[in-house]
Amino acid sequence: MQAAFVAQGEAGKPIDYIVNPVHVGTRLNRWAVTAAQRDTPIFTCSVSTQRPSGEYVDGSAMPEVAPAELLPNAFDVFGDGTRPAEFGAAAELFDVRYAAPSPWEHFARGQRAMFAQAWFRPVAALPDDPAMQYSALAYASDMTVFDSVLTSRGLCWGHGRMVIAAIEANISFHGPVRFDDWLLYVTECGVQAGDRAGVTGRFFDMSGRVVASTSYECFIRVFRAGATPRP
Repeated sequence: MQAAFVAQGEAGKPIDYIVNPVHVGTRLNRWAVTAAQRDTPIFTCSVSTQRPSGEYVDGSAMPEVAPAELLPNAFDVFGDGTRPAEFGAAAELFDVRYAAPSPWEHFARGQRAMFAQAWFRPVAALPDDPAMQYSALAYASDMTVFDSVLTSRGLCWGHGRMVIAAIEANISFHGPVRFDDWLLYVTECGVQAGDRAGVTGRFFDMSGRVVASTSYECFIRVFRAGATPRP
């Protein structure tokens, strides 16, 4: 799935999805999807699928990290039960546990890092419907994707004035996904140029198998003290 966010949406307002088949074959299929509010496109997406072949080859090694059960919830580091506004409602939907130092820890220590590692699991049980499993994973994929962009610059959420957003998102599912147990999401910031940064990521299941890969193009702008952000 390759998606691009082209305009700001309005929470709580109806969204119309227009789906057009681009290619429908015996093994490979592709659809073009546009999401619109008030007849204005806010999101475009190209989705391709193929019939499972049963073959799986991957050379990625899952990092050696502490089990999720031995790590605190990401937001417990605040000690007062608060949730950063940047995570929005997603903070209530997923249990996130950093397997590497969080952006707040890096910031407090004056350290920088080009990668992030975090365990993810839905707070509530998901239906068996595969579409719900895929959708939940896609929804969770941008929760920590910006972390390595921030830590590579010595920044963190809640400190300083900045604008950061996903411009394009690519997600590949490498087979059936079960998001009922912990998945380790490893992200790494690559090239940064101007106000843009590229981030790649992989979701590992408990057996070490990569169940999904992501790549994001992010926009980030940091404002000097006293500067006024412009839309």
